[in-house]
Amino acid sequence: MTFETNGRSFGIDVSAVREIRGWQQTTPLPNSSDHVLGVINLRGVIVPVIDLRQRLGLGPSTISRSSVVIVVANGDRLEGVLADAVSDKCS
Repeated sequence: MTFETNGRSFGIDVSAVREIRGWQQTTPLPNSSDHVLGVINLRGVIVPVIDLRQRLGLGPSTISRSSVVIVVANGDRLEGVLADAVSDKCS
């Protein structure tokens, strides 16, 4: 699966993707890194949401109607990645 952030395409193994959700407001975490937007409650599981654009040093993302949170499995925990858009096509 590919997703877009800041006009750049990135890929992720589709087997790691647990869910793609529309943007929802996160609960901020005090004293967290700038790229950690906060957490969301995903059916009782607390999931941190990361702004990939900010993490890569490209500045903060702008939330739009096409913004999504890609929930991925990272080992035994879930993490959310903010993306501008997703696609199931390979480039």
